[in-house]
Amino acid sequence: MDPSILIHDSEYLETHLVVVPNNAKRDFLKSYETLSPMVVPRSSVEISHDSEFTLFAVSTFKKHSVDFQHKCREMKWTPRDYKYVHGGKEEEEREVQRVSKDERKIWGEALRLSRTGWSESVMIMIHVLTLQVFVETVLRYGLPLDFVSGLIKVFIHPTQRCRDVSNVTIDVSETCEEGQGIA
Repeated sequence: MDPSILIHDSEYLETHLVVVPNNAKRDFLKSYETLSPMVVPRSSVEISHDSEFTLFAVSTFKKHSVDFQHKCREMKWTPRDYKYVHGGKEEEEREVQRVSKDERKIWGEALRLSRTGWSESVMIMIHVLTLQVFVETVLRYGLPLDFVSGLIKVFIHPTQRCRDVSNVTIDVSETCEEGQGIA
């Protein structure tokens, strides 16, 4: 926003920023001068607008500025508070540069922590699954523990072959349980 629009360092005048809905823009332009006494005539300047609202700057005398803001709220227009800071734009640019440097530093650390966290979470998940297999085996087959657990890595295409091998292995282990073990 152009700082020349705003009146600052004045003993008697003050600039108010007022947000007006686009459908009430015409009413605002007709009636803002008569809302309260001591509004500077033709002082309304459109600063910005979007699809729903328009931002206006209106100059009033400080003596009646509170009354003007109150009347704006009654008309469902939103007065916005602001504080003019000389050199604020340069300070804001420095702040943006500082934050972008901090962002790069934090990004690297966050990436490192996420990689570490992912590997630890996968390790914990495998441990929990192992405990689940152990508990279910004990509950299903009872004690004493006499079993071998294993993992089968299955590829996409030879799944039928893996099923056949696992079925043969299960058949052999069942025959061993029945006392007909392989010598």
